[in-house]
Amino acid sequence: MEKKLLILIQGIVGYEWLKSGFEKVFIEKMSGEELVKTLGAFASKNPIEFYKNFLNSFATSNASIFAFLVSWGELLSGLVLLISAVLIWLGKEIRFTKELSILALAVGAFMNLNFWLAAKWMNPAVDSANFIMFVIQIVLLVAWIKVFLPVRSAEKATA
Repeated sequence: MEKKLLILIQGIVGYEWLKSGFEKVFIEKMSGEELVKTLGAFASKNPIEFYKNFLNSFATSNASIFAFLVSWGELLSGLVLLISAVLIWLGKEIRFTKELSILALAVGAFMNLNFWLAAKWMNPAVDSANFIMFVIQIVLLVAWIKVFLPVRSAEKATA
């Protein structure tokens, strides 16, 4: 039961990343120029000094790279999380399904942590949504590492 619930939650998280990434890659076509404006807004009154400095210096000067990484990171993380959740739910796992899920969850958690650090001060909804997504992905990540991966090792031992 717990496994099905975690897989369902992973599917929901995957859908959210896929939707957000799809919009950035295919509809809005997020560019470095647009991201510079967004990063400037995030940094303008950011109370976290080290992150404000990061946004104003490194992130802004590499905005095109960041726009590409964020857009495709969201899209691919969502795709992997959603497809692997469906495959595991249906019992049709393919090789490396669980490992790819772990990687996608780590990438998603890293993105949410950065979004949270950049924009948490702007309004409570942004603060809450990114923090909750971060925590959910960390819980799923720990579940995959502690619960689901040992199952594969046990399956190999009995084969």
